[in-house]
Amino acid sequence: MDDRFEVEVLPDGGTERTVLLSGEIDLASAPPVWEALESAIGDATRVVVDLSGVRFIDSTGLSLLVRAHRHLRQAGGTFTVRSPSEMAARVLEITGLDTVFGLGDEAPSVEDPRDSPIS
Repeated sequence: MDDRFEVEVLPDGGTERTVLLSGEIDLASAPPVWEALESAIGDATRVVVDLSGVRFIDSTGLSLLVRAHRHLRQAGGTFTVRSPSEMAARVLEITGLDTVFGLGDEAPSVEDPRDSPIS
């Protein structure tokens, strides 16, 4: 496996799965990440994706999450993103996906630079 990222699917009992993603989620890591997400959504009604170890996520990584979310919702399931790293939380916030994914465990507080007073 590429040492820039890791992906692991943990059964949480019954039809729940947790997908742990860490490292860089990008075009290079997309095939194995999608394979893990597809496996999880294929036999689960609830999937939680933990992004606490993600150092980088690009538009390809985001599209994988959107795709998995769509597939599971169409099947009547629940898809949640949990514990995003500060970087991942910021990307999710900028793209508006934080509200789409129903973030579990509050995302780290990320200050918006537009809210800072001008010196």
